[in-house]
Amino acid sequence: MKTFLSISLFCFLAAATLATTSFAQKVKGVQIVKAELVSDATDFSKPFIVGIKFVIEPEWNLYWKNPGDSGLPIDVTWVLPRGWEADDLLHPVPQKFAYENVVSYGYKKEVVLLTTITPKGNSGGTVRANLDWLVCEKSCVKGSAKVRFDVKWQTAKQREEAARLLAMWRGRLPQTRQQIPVVFQKASASFHGAGLSIEIPFEATRRVNLVDFFPSSVKGIFIDYSSVGVRDGKIVFNATLEGTGTGDIYLSGLLIDADGSAYECSVPVKFSTM
Repeated sequence: MKTFLSISLFCFLAAATLATTSFAQKVKGVQIVKAELVSDATDFSKPFIVGIKFVIEPEWNLYWKNPGDSGLPIDVTWVLPRGWEADDLLHPVPQKFAYENVVSYGYKKEVVLLTTITPKGNSGGTVRANLDWLVCEKSCVKGSAKVRFDVKWQTAKQREEAARLLAMWRGRLPQTRQQIPVVFQKASASFHGAGLSIEIPFEATRRVNLVDFFPSSVKGIFIDYSSVGVRDGKIVFNATLEGTGTGDIYLSGLLIDADGSAYECSVPVKFSTM
């Protein structure tokens, strides 16, 4: 049976302060992951950028917001002064790790997750975050840390180092929807028993070399991550539906260019049988 997907597509595609950190993770006496909060902010009466910096021991890796076939995403719980709010985390473009048919997405050596914090009611106080993660090499170990910083302890040198670090990692975020270099076309899906093969064709609007697709977790389907890729001008992958029926789902993820840049897309999908 051949099914066609009717798609409405919208593509859309961060620091060092005197910080306090407490850890609960060692392997053979070595701290595998070190974490701290960083910011170059000087005015805490208006929104400011905070980075969560992770330094990872060689050969180990942390995971992206969608870890793929294995792993867990980094979990962040903010503890902020009364009335302050933190935006959603921004994740730099991850690496793809593949071993046989197991595919995962994450980070090696170092990564900085970014967010904007909006103060309300007062312009002083301590920013805290409780962190939990899974770090893996040949085996996996859970880790955690409680990190914080206070504007009172920042020096000019620390703000300068923070500005450099945040600028670098902002440059590693996926690009915005205004910069998306493709137009998506009508997609198709073929059912094979319980399996589903999806193809999403696109046409480039400028010279690019798109080589892969990293899907976010998609509610409504289970993705075969080993099948995901970009071939012949199409995003292709296999999946199975979570339940019966063909209700609307959202496909989202990163289109990866050969130069290391990426474009984030969110794709509302309607299934219609023909």
